[in-house]
Amino acid sequence: MRFSLNDWRKQVAYFKRKNFKNIQKVRGIVNTFAFFIVWGYTGYFIANQADKSARETGIPHSIQVAKQSGDRYITKYYLNTGKKETIDVHQILAEKELEARQKPTINNIRLCFSLIQQCYHRRLEEEQTVRDDSLYVPSILLLRQFARFQSPSTFDELLQQFISLFELIPVSSRKILDDLLCIISIILTRRIMISNDEVQQDLFIRFFRAFCLSVKKNPSFFYREFLGNFNQNLAIIGHYISCLLQLYEKINSLDYRMNIVETIWSIIYTNENEYRVIIGQVLACFLPGILKSLAQDLDSIHQRLVQTNLILLSYILRISVVRSAKHVNQTDSIKDELRDLVVERNEQWLTIVDTHLAPLLQRLTTNCANHESIHVRRALAILMLNILSFCSTWLKISSNIALKTILVLVSTITNDQNENKIIKTLLEKLFKLPIETASVLPSSSTSILTYEIEFISEILNSSTITVSDNLLIDCQTDLFQLLNQQQSTSMYSDRRWRLQLFIGYYTFIHHHIDFLFDMDAFTEKLFRFILQILDFNTLLRSHLNLLNGSSLPSRDYEIFNQAEYDSVYKQLKPDVHDEIYQLINLFVTSHSKFADYLFEQINRTKITDENNPKIFYLLSILYEKINFDHFDEYQQLLSSLTQLICDDHNQRRTQRRQRRKKNIEEPISIRNFTIYYLLQCLRTLTSSKQTVYLIDYIPLLLLCHSSIYTIIHQTSFVCLLTFSTDLPNFLVSQSEYIVDTSLRKLHTSSYDGYLILIEYIRLGNTRVINLPIMTHVIEQLLLELSCLPPVECIELTFQFLNVFCQRVIDIVDKKKPKAIVNSSVSKSLIEFALELQQQNQPMESSADEINEEKKEEHPWHRMLVSVVDIFQHFISHSNSHI
Repeated sequence: MRFSLNDWRKQVAYFKRKNFKNIQKVRGIVNTFAFFIVWGYTGYFIANQADKSARETGIPHSIQVAKQSGDRYITKYYLNTGKKETIDVHQILAEKELEARQKPTINNIRLCFSLIQQCYHRRLEEEQTVRDDSLYVPSILLLRQFARFQSPSTFDELLQQFISLFELIPVSSRKILDDLLCIISIILTRRIMISNDEVQQDLFIRFFRAFCLSVKKNPSFFYREFLGNFNQNLAIIGHYISCLLQLYEKINSLDYRMNIVETIWSIIYTNENEYRVIIGQVLACFLPGILKSLAQDLDSIHQRLVQTNLILLSYILRISVVRSAKHVNQTDSIKDELRDLVVERNEQWLTIVDTHLAPLLQRLTTNCANHESIHVRRALAILMLNILSFCSTWLKISSNIALKTILVLVSTITNDQNENKIIKTLLEKLFKLPIETASVLPSSSTSILTYEIEFISEILNSSTITVSDNLLIDCQTDLFQLLNQQQSTSMYSDRRWRLQLFIGYYTFIHHHIDFLFDMDAFTEKLFRFILQILDFNTLLRSHLNLLNGSSLPSRDYEIFNQAEYDSVYKQLKPDVHDEIYQLINLFVTSHSKFADYLFEQINRTKITDENNPKIFYLLSILYEKINFDHFDEYQQLLSSLTQLICDDHNQRRTQRRQRRKKNIEEPISIRNFTIYYLLQCLRTLTSSKQTVYLIDYIPLLLLCHSSIYTIIHQTSFVCLLTFSTDLPNFLVSQSEYIVDTSLRKLHTSSYDGYLILIEYIRLGNTRVINLPIMTHVIEQLLLELSCLPPVECIELTFQFLNVFCQRVIDIVDKKKPKAIVNSSVSKSLIEFALELQQQNQPMESSADEINEEKKEEHPWHRMLVSVVDIFQHFISHSNSHI
């Protein structure tokens, strides 16, 4: 039941009258609560604002009121005890002022460091060189009182001044170094690690980096007294590394994380092998934590962060994952409480590292091997080459993964071919193969990225860095196992990985492939391997609408958009197209008979076999850059297309109807899918210069263009446009072959001849309808009508006349009539039609009337009327069936 607005108002008024007393009670309760809430919040806000200045200055509000009123003393009452206390206002104000003066400010900090810098410059002018760092003493005393810097701005200013001082005065004495190390450790623990201020944490990281660079100005002092002094500084170094890694995991900003990585790099990087031994021993003690922290961002979306992490990880593994037999005496002298921190890098430890490092490398390969950034792939290649060059003796599992990863990187198609060439050259150097000269591009100015150039130059100029022979043997074994391995999954990543790995293997051993394997067996295994990689079943199922879509063929070829066609049908390209293209070109360069093998594998009894589209696809890739000159194989492909698209005898339709109950016909999508790849193959193989190929090919394209399925008639149209952009003129040049083929098909009672003629007239437009050879077409059609053809043939005949007459109307509608093509050898279609019209025209009209009509009528219009009259005459004098 629905109420109107007036009815609702009546109901509400009735409810108010009936429950008046209850409504009044509820309203009173609500008003009471609202009164206390509003006025309570107002009082709290006023009191909070009144006490704001007291919190900022530290002076109670009552003292400030007494100061403004001029009172010297105020009385304070204690409610609990009932006692009174007289407070001197002037004394309280004096104490607060003295406390404020003793508290450090930004100006005081700047003044202190300015005095230190002036003293340094004055001593530099007097002594020319200053090797003493005693000027750090007052600044260290100030840093010890970091707890007094409650305001973040004053502490930030202190760190900024220290950064400037570190750049000016190098730390060179043991006492100053120990004091700074102790204070930095305390500040990290008590302030930085418990703070949530990321800006201050980043500033402290920059402060710590400046400190390390200041000490590093004297490398011997830095590595021997700081990093090399295990008994005194190993625990502090571990604490620093642990804090830096915790901050790295805690901070989310990209720039702040980059600063942490740069800080770690500034501590551990050196060119001296003697110092690398010390750093390697230190890093080996904390290697698990370093790997854990760096690994969490190796699949990050920030490409710059991933690149720097990969370079840092490659350098850490290079200097730390080595045997430490020469330093047993040094580790024996370490204190007992620190002995558990020091790692003896023996075979057992290296095996444990290999076991834990292999999953990380596997994850890196999965996430970064096909990364969109060339810089990330290059950094990954540097990491894997580091493992192959310096750690392959001990890291067996990791070396195998590194080799596979670098082979995948070599096979990856990139826009920057110079980068790919550098990686390939480095691997050829390790494989002891002859190398080509490769130009090394300068990297970014950031210090950590310069290690890439240093490493590449080191590998290219070294004569001792090589890959062990066991890895080369494993490479050959893995190649053959990869061919024998059955496809376990249809996932794109797995198929692409296997294909890229095969390309990488084959790239470096294809020169010796003839000696390693029997080429016939290898070719067969390679063919089966490619068939497994190409997942055309998924491709077909995913694009059923595209394959089954039907529409009328375009009547105007000028409106066809090639770019639109490519954008639509690029979806039918296999997902591993780039890798297949690379593999085919690589294999065919040394084994040209692979094309003959592919032709032999075509299933000619069942053209829609699932492997045939794959073979057509491979042939189109194979002959994309080379000329095709095998006429017999070409005719076999045309025969396959004929079986798919043609109906050479209309009795086949009756036979199909009889067999339909027994055999289930294949889906039309499979047929269209096969025709598409076969047309793409023929498009690649057919050259316009080889006219003998066009005799049978062009009529088949016209027949495909008559298909109701969009993919077939558009693809055939693209094939026609490859020969000439001026399609009517091209069809005029091929008219004899086209008409001859269509007329021969008419003799076999095939409908294909009619379809070819219809598409020939439709695409040739007005340039082909008056050719002399069209007289033979009209004669043949008249002859077919007189021979009692089926009803379908009569329909196709008049469909041809419809298209033909439409082209004539296009000429008649033009302002200027086109010149009629005449031939001295044979009559044109107009002359032929006019002669037939005169033979069958009734002699009733006078000559004057006929002449007047001829002056008014367009010559093509006369021809059109004559053609209609001629067919009417033949139909009227033929069998009643027609």
